[in-house]
Amino acid sequence: MIRTLIVEDDDLVREALANSLRAAGHDVSVAENGRQALALLGEQVADVVVLDIVMPEMDGLELISEIRDIRGETAIVAISGGSFGNTTYLKAAHAFGADVSLTKPFRPRELLSAIDSVLQPCAANAAPSSSQASA
Repeated sequence: MIRTLIVEDDDLVREALANSLRAAGHDVSVAENGRQALALLGEQVADVVVLDIVMPEMDGLELISEIRDIRGETAIVAISGGSFGNTTYLKAAHAFGADVSLTKPFRPRELLSAIDSVLQPCAANAAPSSSQASA
């Protein structure tokens, strides 16, 4: 079962994401902001963190940096509908260490696909290839 942490300040969006991922078989935890997310990550491991960029108390960019410092192997999916200047928040999220990003609004299957794409390399690295198994 995939352990997923959703970090989103909008109650309706957070609940919709959680419901979609639970329906797909994920073990889901939720946080309203980056500070809550870090507290949860101190207590439990997440395979993937789905996080909004624009949030109160600690924004998603700062959270990405913190996650990379404390749990560098955790996959990160950044979500946002905003931008600043000529640069989107999601481009900045990649620069801070997000693995993949989605522009709001998106469909549940797009989120599941994004999560699969970031977890696939982890599974491939964990399983020995046929050349390693025979060596």
